[in-house]
Amino acid sequence: MNFLKKAFTLILVFLIIPVNTANTDDLPDGNESEIYKFGKKSDHVLVLTSSKTMTGKDTNMIKQLRKVISFLERQTPEYTVIVAFTANDCSDLPSDVPVKLNSGTKLLISEISQYLNAAVLVFEDTDKNTEIISGANGMVSPDWLLSDLYSQLSDDEKKSAYHSFRIYSQKLNLITPESLLAEYLKKSIPAIKLYSNADVFELCKSLIENYTNGYPENRDKNYFAFPFNKIYIISEHILIYVAIAIIFFSLFMLFIFIFSKSLKFKNIDLLKAFLISVAFFLINTVSLFISRKLIFFFLTIRFGSLKIISLFPQITVLIYVLVSGALILLSNYFLIQNLKKLKINISVLESIQPIISLINIFLFSFFEFLLYPIFFMAYIFSIIYAKTKNIITKWCFLTFMTFPFIILFILIKKDWLTIALLMFNFNYFFLAFLLLPVSIGIAINLNLKPKSKRIKNIKVKNKYAPVFILSFFIFAGILTLLFIKPYSKKRPLPVYIRQTINDVNVENKIISDFKRETNTYSVTGSNSNKTSNEYLTVKTDIENYLERTIAQIIITSSLNIETLEITIENKNGFAVFESDKFIYNKSGNIAKFITKPKPEIPIELNFSSEENATLNITVRAWTYDNPLNTKIKKNKNKFFNETFLLELKRNLVLKHQTGT
Repeated sequence: MNFLKKAFTLILVFLIIPVNTANTDDLPDGNESEIYKFGKKSDHVLVLTSSKTMTGKDTNMIKQLRKVISFLERQTPEYTVIVAFTANDCSDLPSDVPVKLNSGTKLLISEISQYLNAAVLVFEDTDKNTEIISGANGMVSPDWLLSDLYSQLSDDEKKSAYHSFRIYSQKLNLITPESLLAEYLKKSIPAIKLYSNADVFELCKSLIENYTNGYPENRDKNYFAFPFNKIYIISEHILIYVAIAIIFFSLFMLFIFIFSKSLKFKNIDLLKAFLISVAFFLINTVSLFISRKLIFFFLTIRFGSLKIISLFPQITVLIYVLVSGALILLSNYFLIQNLKKLKINISVLESIQPIISLINIFLFSFFEFLLYPIFFMAYIFSIIYAKTKNIITKWCFLTFMTFPFIILFILIKKDWLTIALLMFNFNYFFLAFLLLPVSIGIAINLNLKPKSKRIKNIKVKNKYAPVFILSFFIFAGILTLLFIKPYSKKRPLPVYIRQTINDVNVENKIISDFKRETNTYSVTGSNSNKTSNEYLTVKTDIENYLERTIAQIIITSSLNIETLEITIENKNGFAVFESDKFIYNKSGNIAKFITKPKPEIPIELNFSSEENATLNITVRAWTYDNPLNTKIKKNKNKFFNETFLLELKRNLVLKHQTGT
């Protein structure tokens, strides 16, 4: 009778509600999202939301939004307003540990999708200055949403809330990923995020009143915003018109170059100048390649891993700039010394340089449209450089041509790790072509005939001085890598103990970016006699019914589980039927169920599979609990932060009989 009762219940689940029978969203959680709706039913909705902590406690922003809820209960808005507190959005687990993130936000998005138009304001606490995040993952918020939010801030908050160049950081994805904001923008929902420690109650009231009649229709993806007392927007349409004007101006300047009567040179001069430009390009490419490989080589020898860059990115970037810059200048110097022997017409090089700067505009604007104003400024400087004859003025405008690099560093100077990753992953050829106008400019300046006899004498007497100076910088950079200490009392070395308790034994692994240091570390306090079934209990039940197998898995644990993954494999067919909420492999014989952060235990999972199927079940659970009191043994390095993570792993086989 017990079997019939169980079978009848499962039949109802699979036949009456055939979809989502194995849905991890239905797994119980103690930390649930809260969604409150107010106002009259309308086509547009305003969403005010903040994410709960991992423990489910109210943040300062959530407490303030609860005041907004009280206000909306007393005064009903003329349209729909949603106040939501999303749960299960974040986790502090390492990136290689599977966990279902942003669950609460995705639930809220499914609710928002019922409306024709929506706007979302995401609030989050901060202990720093107020900051507006108007983009994520290469996507940006509409300009009207940015302008409206900025206008509601106090004068003190406006000083730090937004700066004009931030659009580049967001479009080029050069800032810390904002995964919650990105979820909305991916669905084409206008959204913006505000970090603040101030009271936002009045701000929310004003925005609710502001959007009573709906939202503007424009959804510009490219714009410039200049913050003062209010934000002034240069729209996408204006930027397109300016881009068209720049194209015509550039073509006009090219026309002048081709048909100018003042340029008197033979075809052989043009060919020589072209070949010299190609030579500079190849030299720059090879120099960048060698300098990057040199730094990678010595980092690997010294530390055992390139991930060590994350511990001192600022120093690594400066060394890379020093070594690559010195190597490029050194190689360019030898080529420049031979220009006179080749009898190069300098005026031809001066005419070619702006053309290369013009190509840079189109080359880099292809990757991001908003880059064209920066490269156009560099192009203007290159034209002025080519027209001026004074050597001092030429050096000044040659310096101004590095404007794109200066802007890039201004944008991301607060995040040296981002700069390091960008520079070490940037394409050699594009970077070499970007540097080409500067290389040609240096060649032109050094080959101009100086008027002062003193300068001539210095040049002859110190012919190889630049070689020794630049070589010194290269060796200084390499020696710094070999002797630098990546950790200190103020900057301790992160060390991770990853312990795995399986069905047989206990395995310990020490993970660190400084492998040469941590290879000598060992752990203490582990007990190899323990197995995973002492901490993780898995009960299973499997029965055949009609042409299918009905199975049940119940998981309990005495530890605080952070996340859990269940893998079901059927080597002879499909692993799981009638569900679309789990992860399949390509052939469908493996299905994975991943829980939200901090799932409520016990977890019960019901699913169906092929008749008479033999299912291989793997259950993996992660916890910060340390039941074996495992620690790193004392060693000479006292400056490290120790983080422990335990993985419990169970392997079972489900056949036509009940197993445990």
